[in-house]
Amino acid sequence: MELRLWTTDYRGLLWVHSGLKGDLELERAFSFAELFKGGYIGSAFLSGVIPLDQEDWEFYRSKHLDSSYYHPGYYGWFLESPYRFTMPIPGPGKLGLYYPPTELEELLKKANKLKTNTP
Repeated sequence: MELRLWTTDYRGLLWVHSGLKGDLELERAFSFAELFKGGYIGSAFLSGVIPLDQEDWEFYRSKHLDSSYYHPGYYGWFLESPYRFTMPIPGPGKLGLYYPPTELEELLKKANKLKTNTP
């Protein structure tokens, strides 16, 4: 589950993009080192989005990496079939949901074909 302050009606394949700036405090807290930044690192399938109240958060908190992260107003985005690319693909990102440029999307599709399980 991913937490977001906004919802979407979209369901389907998402390209996972790592922004240029990381959160060093979180990276240290979870012992992440030398993370790739500034490109696409994989894919996941968005299967559902729900508004989270405190009761829902208590039920789903084990599905989130940082179980202390919840605040009122969040939505839970449920992701399935995560896949990490063998090699990251550098490329620009944007806030929100968007389609990457056509030539970049072709590279993403090729990288995604290497996975063995599909949603």
